[in-house]
Amino acid sequence: MIDVLAAAIIEKKGKIVMVKEDDGDWNFPTGHVEPDEDVFEAAKREIKEETGYDAELTGILKIYEYFKGGKNKLRITFTADAKGEKREPNEEIIEIKEFSPEEIESMPDESFRNKHTKEMVRDYLKKKTYPLDMIKMLR
Repeated sequence: MIDVLAAAIIEKKGKIVMVKEDDGDWNFPTGHVEPDEDVFEAAKREIKEETGYDAELTGILKIYEYFKGGKNKLRITFTADAKGEKREPNEEIIEIKEFSPEEIESMPDESFRNKHTKEMVRDYLKKKTYPLDMIKMLR
């Protein structure tokens, strides 16, 4: 079985929005795609739940596959523009912060939920994205 996750890299004024989860790890807004939910809806939902921002998905950065916790993970990472106000932290998301790419690069790998976070930022900085219509939801 493959777990499908939707994630988003949001840039605000040259910095990348990240959330600190209750375990102390930094991550992009990310979560599992729920049953009967498409990946676009999941990405927007996760952004709203974790940051408070309303999001407009602007592209697909990459689709990453990796192995973690005995499972295959498929992580569809979008780029997004965010509008509205950042929400207050809660018991699940204890901090929301914007980091420069250089700050992210200088952080210890153990700071992140996903050991591939820095690689994802490097991919983002290449500014190569794919159109959203590369994913077609069949209903």
